[in-house]
Amino acid sequence: MIICEKNLPSPVANKFYFDFGNIGLDKFYTQYEEEVNSVFADASYSSKLFQILKFDGDTHNVTYWQPSFPDAIQMMIGIEN
Repeated sequence: MIICEKNLPSPVANKFYFDFGNIGLDKFYTQYEEEVNSVFADASYSSKLFQILKFDGDTHNVTYWQPSFPDAIQMMIGIEN
């Protein structure tokens, strides 16, 4: 898979937060994780603008992502933990 860097919006006015597990649908993301990290780094997204977290044993449903939702919102609106 090749990510289209030209379609990535500017880090001046955008933030991205990803989290994923390693079971269910989420297990398919792992193979792209390094490429995604590289694309965002090359586009000058700092850790305050782009975060990706992996949760072992989690899958893609509300039961698993609900606990990390407050952290995602805090990151998106710029509140430091």
